[in-house]
Amino acid sequence: MNKKILLCGIIITITVLLLFFTGCKKDFRDKYVGEWEFVINRHWWIGGDTGDTIIYCSGKITLGKIENELIIYCFNDYNGNPILIKASVDEFGEIIIDNDYFGRGQFIGNSQVHFTVRYIRGGQGGGADDIIDGIKKTRGGEK
Repeated sequence: MNKKILLCGIIITITVLLLFFTGCKKDFRDKYVGEWEFVINRHWWIGGDTGDTIIYCSGKITLGKIENELIIYCFNDYNGNPILIKASVDEFGEIIIDNDYFGRGQFIGNSQVHFTVRYIRGGQGGGADDIIDGIKKTRGGEK
């Protein structure tokens, strides 16, 4: 009788531990979340005009609502407008942007990012190509 109780106890303990550890999977995107500083090298065109601009901005990266999504937010570009980019990221840090904008990039470790974005705007055939580099300032809410 005692052997049966001991065996049942061991099986229950193993089951509980397995459920606990399989249910606590960490989201790989968490390491990218936080406050960031970005440098944007922008080449723009509209009609027959073109130009180049460098933009320095503070921003943040947050988790998106769908699996593998990150939201990259730069508080102000050179016109004072916020920049918001929804990107997919895989477990190796590769970034794919394929929604309102198009681009690719890569996280370098947990604290650097490099990616490109192409914006095509209506009207006079305008658009911009951005090369964006970022350095992480904090994790989540840390200072």
